[in-house]
Formats: sequence, structure tokens, C-alpha cells
Amino acid sequence: MENLKNIKCPECESILSFVHTDKDDIFKGLCPDCGYEEWRALIKEK
Repeated sequence: MENLKNIKCPECESILSFVHTDKDDIFKGLCPDCGYEEWRALIKEK
């Protein structure tokens, strides 16, 4: 499973803060400094 800690913002190099959304295994990353948003899906290994 992908680790969502220590992922840096491509805009300003700050650490993105990820929150879980209502959809299964979809996470929204938000940069606290510049407001950059990134969506990530976690793929579970079977």
C-alpha cells in the first residue's frame, strides 16, 4: 500500500496533508502553504 506520509508538494516542497474522502480508498492531498491539491487512490494488495 502506498504511503501518504512525506509526499512533497510539487509547487513549494511542503509536506502534503492527506485526508480520506467519502469514496473508497481515495485520498485528497492539500498543501498547507500554497493550497495545491492532489488526489491519490490507494491500491490494496490482494
